[in-house]
Amino acid sequence: MAIPTQNSIFSNNLNNLLNERRKTQKEVADAIGVSPQTFNTWCQGIALPRMGKIQKLADYFHVKKSDLIDPTPAATDGILSEEALIVARAYDDADSVDKEMVRRILKIEEKETAASAG
Repeated sequence: MAIPTQNSIFSNNLNNLLNERRKTQKEVADAIGVSPQTFNTWCQGIALPRMGKIQKLADYFHVKKSDLIDPTPAATDGILSEEALIVARAYDDADSVDKEMVRRILKIEEKETAASAG
């Protein structure tokens, strides 16, 4: 079996995220500020984006950069439950006001959890 190249690993991870989140290449390309043609070369494993674009993709999908570049990323290997995927899809589809509200709630929860653990 051939050792996968970084291009094929990235391509596989990106395509898995697109499928899981039900996003089109054009939709994501527009959101992160690249041409659909450039984005397609990433999906096909022809080219790799620079680290700044990988960060934009990670931010868009709410994953770590390693989830895009590692051979077995947590976000795409079946670890997420169906419920977590539904929540992630709903968040992706939410407007910026709703997303900000979710971020604030999560920060409050994180502080409360840290305070109760300490």
